[in-house]
Amino acid sequence: MYMAYGWPQSIPLDPGESDGAVLLRVLGRLLLAVCPASLHLWSASHHKVRLARLDRSPDSLAAHGPNAHAVWSPDAKTVAVLTSSFYLHIYKVQLSGKPLIVGGKQLPGLCLAGLSQIIVEKVPLSNDISITSNFACDSKSMLLGLSNGHLQVVSWNAEFSDSFKLRCSACSPDKTAAVVDALVFDPPSLRGNSNARPAPCCTGDFAIVHVELSVKLRLLVAVYSDCQVALCTVGKKGLKQTSGIRVDRWLSTGDAMCTSVASEQQILAVGCSRGVVELYDLAENARHIRTLSLFDWGWMEI
Repeated sequence: MYMAYGWPQSIPLDPGESDGAVLLRVLGRLLLAVCPASLHLWSASHHKVRLARLDRSPDSLAAHGPNAHAVWSPDAKTVAVLTSSFYLHIYKVQLSGKPLIVGGKQLPGLCLAGLSQIIVEKVPLSNDISITSNFACDSKSMLLGLSNGHLQVVSWNAEFSDSFKLRCSACSPDKTAAVVDALVFDPPSLRGNSNARPAPCCTGDFAIVHVELSVKLRLLVAVYSDCQVALCTVGKKGLKQTSGIRVDRWLSTGDAMCTSVASEQQILAVGCSRGVVELYDLAENARHIRTLSLFDWGWMEI
């Protein structure tokens, strides 16, 4: 289900696939749904029309496993899918240019489309390392978190760079006193505490379980398996310039699971396992705004 023009809309999927949808995203007038065994492209306007569908073969599912994670490029031309057996499938979205006609009327801005698989690559991972996060992406590259606390950058042509480790001022080889003083570690009770646990990027003991990128704010957010959240600056060249990605600040809610960034409002939302969402103001040095819970939406225990 998705919202269009203030009204909820639903798209029909095969029985059993809607419960395990891997990705549901709208770009412009198009909606992409990636399911464990298929990809669907729909119009996301007043007229709900399926423009393209691609089903994976039984042999592909048996050899590579079902779709586990997916990401859609910002220009809506490419879809990357990671399978459960760590195979990367790249699909091309092709718009025919032929206008779409429904009920004898031409729909403005919509045309027939196609989905085709162009690349299949096995992700080069060591035996004891696995992919543990979702995708983040910009126009040039994709990013994935690994079980050893590193990040893997992949181009949209399935070219893999060497994985790299996030660094903060505490573990950076070129740290200065000014940089160390600029690093703020939340919660405030841990500041200046010599017994506080080190940042996860310093120890390498924790996996990266979630990543989020705001191209507008040049901000990368990484959630580690110990529930600490790294706020990182990204260089002008984006994700492909890994040397320009650096941890600026840490947030610790104790149970962080995922994040979302509202770039226009400069607000970071951190979803927590206790069923609340913590909101932070990125325009004011990640100041905590408030905690949202089900009670804020009128939920009551009976």
